[in-house]
Amino acid sequence: VILAAGKGSTKPMLNAMRHEHRRDGFDSAPNFLQPGPVIPAGYNRHESRTSIVYINIKLNKLFGVNSETGVIRLSAWVRMYWYDPRLGFQGSGYANGRAIDAITADPTEVWLPDAELLNKVDEFQSVCNAKPLSIFSQDFVDRLQPGLRYNVFWSQVCPIAARCNILLDDFPFDEQWCNLTWAPWMDQTYKLQPTPNATCSVDLQNQQFMVSMADKAETWIDRTGIYSPGSDAFSDWPMITFRLRVKRWPRYYVVNYILPLLLMTVLAWMTFWIPLERSDRIAYVVTLLLTAMAVQFITSDKRPAEKEDGWIDNFQILTMNLICIPLIETIIISRVHHWHGDGTPMEHSRVEFVVREVDRVFRIAYPLGALVALGWLFYRSSWFENIGSEQAVQAFTVPTALLFFGFWIPAIALLTVWNAYGARQMGHPQPETNVHELRAVSDMDSDVDSDSDPKGASNTSPRA
Repeated sequence: VILAAGKGSTKPMLNAMRHEHRRDGFDSAPNFLQPGPVIPAGYNRHESRTSIVYINIKLNKLFGVNSETGVIRLSAWVRMYWYDPRLGFQGSGYANGRAIDAITADPTEVWLPDAELLNKVDEFQSVCNAKPLSIFSQDFVDRLQPGLRYNVFWSQVCPIAARCNILLDDFPFDEQWCNLTWAPWMDQTYKLQPTPNATCSVDLQNQQFMVSMADKAETWIDRTGIYSPGSDAFSDWPMITFRLRVKRWPRYYVVNYILPLLLMTVLAWMTFWIPLERSDRIAYVVTLLLTAMAVQFITSDKRPAEKEDGWIDNFQILTMNLICIPLIETIIISRVHHWHGDGTPMEHSRVEFVVREVDRVFRIAYPLGALVALGWLFYRSSWFENIGSEQAVQAFTVPTALLFFGFWIPAIALLTVWNAYGARQMGHPQPETNVHELRAVSDMDSDVDSDSDPKGASNTSPRA
């Protein structure tokens, strides 16, 4: 199809068509038909004759989403269609055996909608790639589906920087909805409507986010409109909103923040398996606590600032408290062991028995409590609601996550079974037997002490 390539009036474009036709050797082709005038003489580009302007957005590239400033940056094709009865031509042009239903025109020579993106944060119209628009023939307009009427098509590639209300309650499993709202800037002679039967849901992805567009745009009327000082008059302002769904890829935060803190929690549970008298359990737990604080400090610059506590803050506080529980338990039983460990052998044995039983109870209660608390925290997040989605699946199916859970879940299960089996095999010490044995040992110690006492030796018989 030979399309006119020139800018300006219709005459240069038609000349370009004739030149292309003669060069290909079709001067005498009977099927060549020259279109009539497209932009008539006396056309006023500042006057609107249009009632409806169809608009369609097709996403092109995602540049980024700034969670702190609440700005989304992307590029998109902004396509508008409208019917201007003053433009167009009758019939169709023919070249090379094919019909020409559209020719290009300079956008500065025809009327253009003054539609603007209301929630933009940067210049919009001035930075769009202004391409020539297309004007269709009347035959093309007659072939359109019922209810749809246009003869002008204008498409631009625009970098968009729009304001977005970003909520970080479920960070890093958050899902945002950003609105792109268009409205006529001052001209109220036309209304914006979404292009019927046109899909604009193209997914955009980068290393941090995935952006998709809702299939259906929303049209609404702003009843406040523009307020004129000194007047109570308000105007209805027609608007159209395209909704963008922004989902974050949580893999980075799962691998570099969530899994390390979960690992610290599991290692803190191992504290209850360490004998109190054979190692420094307090130093071990304090090292885990400092390591968890170091992980939080290293990754703090990757987490956005928040006005209120979000999911990541609750997770951080919960894991820190879970790591502190073995530390508090170790300090308490160490003091109890120190207070009563220097008494009689029977008291010493009772204290050791209590310490072992307390550790055995915490070996079961600690993982159960941690599992309930962390499970409830994940259940409340949007990750659990979208557990079948691509983002949620990839968050915990990466090789690092599989290695973590594939190792520690069997390890925790084996240690729990070992703890229950050991308690069943060893059983509780029998109080009666231990008391008699300890009394016998105590009597023997008393006899030894009395034999070594000079005063006691003078009061006993040689037989004794």
